[in-house]
Amino acid sequence: MKPTGRGSNPRSRANLKPFKPGVSGNPGGVQKGVVYLSEAYKRLLKLSPDDILRYHARTTAEELALVQIKTAMAIGSPDSKLTKLGRFTLPAAKEIADRTEGKAKQRIDLDTQADLSLEASVTRIMEQGHCDRITAIRALAVHLPAALELLEEEAQE
Repeated sequence: MKPTGRGSNPRSRANLKPFKPGVSGNPGGVQKGVVYLSEAYKRLLKLSPDDILRYHARTTAEELALVQIKTAMAIGSPDSKLTKLGRFTLPAAKEIADRTEGKAKQRIDLDTQADLSLEASVTRIMEQGHCDRITAIRALAVHLPAALELLEEEAQE
């Protein structure tokens, strides 16, 4: 019995050529050694607050992460340099948490009573979820298949 399925044709393998040594199969891809911002956050968050204040960044990602961490640390800090940044502390802390722990899922309450129209539901989701109309319709369509008609109408406009 002959093998069947993907790659079973002898000619399909004849066209394959291995990469030359030292040549990437993905030349436009991410280069080796790239430091991601989330990695820089994780590495810096292992340091003590005093070590963070003395730390000298080695990469742009570390520099960005360091600024955000120092900004987030400004809450209740006796250090006058950090206290000046106090109004930015909550967004900075949220950014760090989102990058290191993943964004928190947002709960949207839906009231699908018969007297509540689809349009009102979409508007409510947009307000609660701070999202655009298409995103709101997609969220509603998960729970209410009739909303798919709205999505099709939006695509035609």
